[in-house]
Amino acid sequence: MNEINKQLKDLENQLSKLEERRQKLILAQQEAEERRAKLDDLIKNSGYPDAKSLVEDLINKFGIRVSGGEAAEKSGRKPRIEMSAQIRDAIRVDLAANMKKSKIAKKHFVSYAVVTKVEKGAYNHL
Repeated sequence: MNEINKQLKDLENQLSKLEERRQKLILAQQEAEERRAKLDDLIKNSGYPDAKSLVEDLINKFGIRVSGGEAAEKSGRKPRIEMSAQIRDAIRVDLAANMKKSKIAKKHFVSYAVVTKVEKGAYNHL
């Protein structure tokens, strides 16, 4: 009987913790919805046709530098990748198919030198 009472008490404690967590999540959801509505109003009242153009003008006005994949795409640079066994094997398959190294490099977003290194076995440890 004592064990059953202990288990019931534990369940009640868990239920109260779950209810507290539920209330916190509901509050967070309401705050997120309010922020979204505020942003929607801001975009509507800004006079811009869409959010993208508003953001682009804000970036330009305040001199914010965009980094990461998008910046690399705009500048024409290749995004940095980490060499993996899958990429190495795909490059080897293309080399075996007598594809040009420059085309392989563009296809896998790596440099020509990396393709040459794969050909010479520099990435065999992966």
